[in-house]
Amino acid sequence: MTIETKANAGAWIFYMRDNKVKQAQVDEIKISVRDEYFNTTAYISYSLKNVDDRLFNESEIFLSKEDLLKSL
Repeated sequence: MTIETKANAGAWIFYMRDNKVKQAQVDEIKISVRDEYFNTTAYISYSLKNVDDRLFNESEIFLSKEDLLKSL
């Protein structure tokens, strides 16, 4: 199995918080792999520097502000 992440550790990403666009640096990437009934799924979450203990899913982070705005 090959796992590719949307962003690397240290990358600057954009996300939404309190209806505002925010920017932060990826501090840590957590990957968990689950095999259920021969269907292997990888779950990827991101910890951001100077952002509380919340983890962000790949669907919540964006590499550019433009990509984030397009998703709304």
